Amino acid sequence: MGNLQSRILIYAKDGINLKPIKIYKDEDGNNWIEAKNKTKFIIEIKNNTENNVLSVISVDGLSILNGKKAILENKNGYVVSPYNNLKINGWRTSLNSIREFEFTNNKNLSYSHKLGADENNIGVIGFAFYKEEKCYTLDWDAYYKNIKNYSYPQWTTTAYYNNTITNNIVSSANCAKSSDCLETSNFSIATKQGNEVKDKAYEIELNFESFPFITDTIYYDSKENLIARGIIKENKKGLPKPFGKSDFCPDL
Repeated sequence: MGNLQSRILIYAKDGINLKPIKIYKDEDGNNWIEAKNKTKFIIEIKNNTENNVLSVISVDGLSILNGKKAILENKNGYVVSPYNNLKINGWRTSLNSIREFEFTNNKNLSYSHKLGADENNIGVIGFAFYKEEKCYTLDWDAYYKNIKNYSYPQWTTTAYYNNTITNNIVSSANCAKSSDCLETSNFSIATKQGNEVKDKAYEIELNFESFPFITDTIYYDSKENLIARGIIKENKKGLPKPFGKSDFCPDL
């Protein structure tokens, strides 16, 4: 599906306005975004394939659908149809509503802390993508015809599913990559539950492959910490500036 930005975007939300949050890379290839206190954010998933894709997502090591410890498996998630995209607005609390994702610099307000979950996973968003499983049915007319010709039978492909309600599904996974060089205690920003928002989803039953075809991780932290880690480069100071703000030369 191409590079990270071609399938995942994180937006800062200000009212109805969405602004993409820049994704940085560190020297080890890890992805980072700057997280600002009290900023609400939205995750957008893009499916650039010809298959239905199950997107399994975790925030701070928790399922965004049930708040439990995220596990890397294909049982539940959001289904994104071929060449389509989906914006995920927050923690799903029912099929009709979510609580917005919101960054906080007070870890006591984080969803992880309030749940009594493992706070060592604060500061990471994980993604896993599974392709829909296909079953193969034999075209018997072609089969018997080809027996006479001593050639292999022809096969046709059909999607295997139980019902056809379309839209969102529910799941998340602990697909965040671990990195020994990252000290989790140094992360200063977490994610809490924000306001409740109406957000309709539908249950659907589809079969997906057992293993994800792509996993990704985005770490997040404050600007100060990203600068300290060398991920955001500070502007060089001390050089003279060629232009000021004066309108005219002073009359001396």
